[in-house]
Amino acid sequence: MGNPHDELTSDQHRDLTELMARWLPGRRWFAGKGREITEIRISEVATLPGQVAVLNLIIGVHLDGHEWHTYQVPMSLYSQPHPELTPIGQVASGQWAYDALTDPKAIPALLTVAEGQARVDPDLTHQLDATTGDHSTPSLQALAELDAVVTLPARPLGVEQSNTSVVLGDVALVKFFRLLVPGVNPDIEVHAALSVARCPSIGQILGWVNAGWRNPDDGLWLTGHTAMVQQLITPAVEGRDLALERIRAGVSFAEEARDLGRATGAVHRDLRQVLPTHVLDEQEVSELVDRLHWRLDQAVAVVEDLEPLAPALHARIDELLGLEHPIEVQRVHGDLHLAQVMRADDGWKLLDFEGEPGSSVAARVAPDHALRDVAGMLRSFAYAAAQGGADRAPREVAAWLQECDEAFLAGYVEAAVGDASDHDLRTGEAILTAYLVDKAAYEAVYEQRNRPDWLPIPMTALVALAD
Repeated sequence: MGNPHDELTSDQHRDLTELMARWLPGRRWFAGKGREITEIRISEVATLPGQVAVLNLIIGVHLDGHEWHTYQVPMSLYSQPHPELTPIGQVASGQWAYDALTDPKAIPALLTVAEGQARVDPDLTHQLDATTGDHSTPSLQALAELDAVVTLPARPLGVEQSNTSVVLGDVALVKFFRLLVPGVNPDIEVHAALSVARCPSIGQILGWVNAGWRNPDDGLWLTGHTAMVQQLITPAVEGRDLALERIRAGVSFAEEARDLGRATGAVHRDLRQVLPTHVLDEQEVSELVDRLHWRLDQAVAVVEDLEPLAPALHARIDELLGLEHPIEVQRVHGDLHLAQVMRADDGWKLLDFEGEPGSSVAARVAPDHALRDVAGMLRSFAYAAAQGGADRAPREVAAWLQECDEAFLAGYVEAAVGDASDHDLRTGEAILTAYLVDKAAYEAVYEQRNRPDWLPIPMTALVALAD
């Protein structure tokens, strides 16, 4: 991507790092909010050719004096102000710097894969050969179709998230990763595998962009993904918006919930076919139970109202130790909720397979039980019911939620059962209950710290689970 060996003078380096220190804390995608930035190092800088001057920075940010994060920060440079773009600041040369991902003229340069571009080792895709059952290692670039889309008109999406998304024409969505990690990005790995499986419940992947940078800590050379290009899902509506619309109008969401259950089950089924699975042995089950107990204890330490419920909730988790059937784990979504799904003309699509925000990469790609995703969606229905049903009778809201839960679970079992018996909820009830406890306790901590008025939503569930 451009020239990876562009050099900066010491004055330019100081100028840019000071600019980053002022600008980064206000970004939605900056993961170091509330922490001290103790140092910033520019790990890589490239001047990209195109309609406008683009300076693509990969920077290392040292947090609290002991942890490095690596971010992608592309800037477009102009001699005159451009108020329609997101400003970063003015550099020492007098040029005005803007977030290049809000600049349609700058985006094509960021999608150009130069000859000799650093490549990411594709072995981590774990593709499964349909004929032999062996794991092959096809090149990730074999699936790429970037040339057909990178020249289409770019339209930045105005909403900031943990990454930054851009629409190309009316056919493709580009997700630019802000926080970079070495190796294969989890979202790309899962989308590539599901695209090979022709899974209809995702936006098919079209390609990706790689880059190399120096580890800000030890200077070692790393490679990783900087962007993913996938099929644009349109026309579509976000699942959360649709559910809120229905509960506010007093209209059933059961049919949509059943279809969403089928789509989720189909994704889990396909993931089991194309990525590795594993049956937990006795020691691993014990370790899983210990992790769930530890997470609950951490929640109790933050949310005082959880303390009287803790013994019963721990007992729900301990029920995993007495299961007679095996517990199979696999790749899962990891952070499934109604804002992570879109309803299109041809059905539901699952988005963003990056895992739980704030978790380490190792934790996000670790195999887990598929019912973790089911628990996440059931909890999301509960939030939609509580928020959208504020002006409706409590009995009506409770009936709406119960209908959603039952329809989703029925659709899920219909699509997911087959090669793994514990995905049948008749035998997976204890697993689902343990994950519901874990998810609701996580929510209680979040609400206690950020939205205390919403704390009753997870607490209502935890009281019911403790009973």
